[in-house]
Amino acid sequence: MNTLKKYNETKTEQGFTFHYGWWGEFSPTGELVTAYAYPRVEINEYDWSYNWKQCKIFYPFDGGFVGDLELRYKLPAEVIGDFDVVAEQEMLKRKELVEYWRGVY
Repeated sequence: MNTLKKYNETKTEQGFTFHYGWWGEFSPTGELVTAYAYPRVEINEYDWSYNWKQCKIFYPFDGGFVGDLELRYKLPAEVIGDFDVVAEQEMLKRKELVEYWRGVY
């Protein structure tokens, strides 16, 4: 069974640099299998609804790492739950910024 690890600081492991909030999935032998980066959040500024359907992933290929997008339903449950929180925080930050600018003008 693969192991998930969340990174709370920038750290390089096995030649890949993880950033704050990213996840790494490691095989039982300790090899990096996949890295999950930030979700692509969609925010509706009319009713402040938000959602995310995919995130950036990286996986080893030919001695390096290749980036791609992966759909939400294919991710581990722990990553989905964490990225749900990230999406909500992004929406709240944008809402605060928009309300500030509306008050200025």
